[in-house]
Amino acid sequence: MKKLLGIVVLGLLFSGNGYAKTCNYDEVLNKINGCDRKENLIDTLNSKLFFDLLKPNDVSIEDWKNLIKKRIKEWDDGAEKRNKEYEAQRKKEVDLRCEVLAGQANNTSSARKIYKKCMKAEGY
Repeated sequence: MKKLLGIVVLGLLFSGNGYAKTCNYDEVLNKINGCDRKENLIDTLNSKLFFDLLKPNDVSIEDWKNLIKKRIKEWDDGAEKRNKEYEAQRKKEVDLRCEVLAGQANNTSSARKIYKKCMKAEGY
């Protein structure tokens, strides 16, 4: 019986449902503590049980929902910029890795071939 209870408790702990990040009004307003990310904002918007407790008393529920929707829209609008920055950073990292690999070659022609082959394997 204890083993079964232990399995159930561990299953609930590692199921991922307990790790949903909900943000209060100040965190969303000031974009702190990871509350500017779309996943956390959607988790907050979908938390029906304590949604009204996550806001100050002087803020209506509609204003609270509108703020979350505004932050989600801001996140979606910045997605293209984040993707370009990520791709540029990834290309720099791949370039460096291929340069190091090519630098271990015995001569320049084989180094050039190794570099080109490495970059092609990475999709560049």
